[in-house]
This record gives sequence, structure tokens and C-alpha cells, in this order.
Amino acid sequence: MPQNCAYFYTPEDLKDAEAKIRYLEELKAIAASCAGAASFKAAVQERYPAYSRENYLDMTTGFFFP
Repeated sequence: MPQNCAYFYTPEDLKDAEAKIRYLEELKAIAASCAGAASFKAAVQERYPAYSRENYLDMTTGFFFP
């Protein structure tokens, strides 16, 4: 990898897996409290304002609200 590359992958550990599980559990709770896709997406964006991967949020929204 070039020395000027700003991104280096580090393997995930148990702490990372636990954080992902908490995130998914929170998404399930948010989805359970929403009437539809628009309210779910807005609630997730409010809870995670720094999350910038909107295409992933769209896919997740489609999973909960097909």
C-alpha cells in the first residue's frame, strides 16, 4: 500500500462486533416505533446525524419497510 494512503484496514475485534450488535438492536427498536419508511429514515438520521452513508440507510430502510 502506498505510504501516502490515508486509510489502513485494521481487523475487527469483539468490541467492534458488540458495537454493531448494539447498533442493529437500536435500529430494530427504532423500526418498531415507526409507522413507515419515511419516519424510520428520519428517526435514524436524527439518532445518528454524523452517519453519511445514505445509500446504506436506504437499503436498511427497505429491509424494514419493503
